[in-house]
Amino acid sequence: QTEALETSNEREFALFADTQECDLSRILNFSSMQELALRMIFVSGESVTVLPYLERGSMMPYGLKIQMVESERLCNESFSQDKKLDNGGSLSEGIERDKYGAPVRYHICREFPDGSHRSGLRWDKIDAFGDATGLRNVLHIFKMLRPGQYRGIPYLAPVIEPLYNLGRYTKAEIDAAVVASLFTVFIKTESGNSGTDTDNMGGETGAKRTDKDFKLGSGAILDLAPGEDVAIPQHGRPNVNFDPFFQAILRQIGM
Repeated sequence: QTEALETSNEREFALFADTQECDLSRILNFSSMQELALRMIFVSGESVTVLPYLERGSMMPYGLKIQMVESERLCNESFSQDKKLDNGGSLSEGIERDKYGAPVRYHICREFPDGSHRSGLRWDKIDAFGDATGLRNVLHIFKMLRPGQYRGIPYLAPVIEPLYNLGRYTKAEIDAAVVASLFTVFIKTESGNSGTDTDNMGGETGAKRTDKDFKLGSGAILDLAPGEDVAIPQHGRPNVNFDPFFQAILRQIGM
């Protein structure tokens, strides 16, 4: 009897989970949605999932659907400030809570509230628990690190600034290495005319003798006027200390 019950339960769950019918948007199956929820916890620090009920034909006997929501869409209506409610509860960052701190209602924006959708936005207010069943309508999953914390914190939040600066530093080193690799010849004569037709020799830079600004290029040849000279700084690129410094910063980020 136990084996028969287990087989029946596994068959029923597979009917719900192995197809895209469990997804409200009919894109992912249940295991793929679990992977997406885990990814959102790493990226945003939390996963917000709504559990609506929608029947679609006779092939799927279950009306329960799963709707993944971007955590940024969970916010106060019209981006209003957090406030205390008349019932002793509070509204903070899109979550209404009673006086005990339990969630009562979630305010979810219908569109992603970025800069291009600041006007005409609408919010859905979804009860945290069903009136008839008492079951959760919204699954808000995050790791609580402090008492009274109601929203998740992205895993990379403590190191986002050094990661950003490390990217800037890497790009600057690459740019410096590219500039150092450009070999440009400057021809200087007393008359200001080398006798070489350099008007059409700026293949890399498009430079001409009459230009007011010179550009470095790969194998470029530029004329200089009488009395003009050029000083090429020693770039020291590629930087031999780049990798040790980069690894040291990564170790700090890892810690």
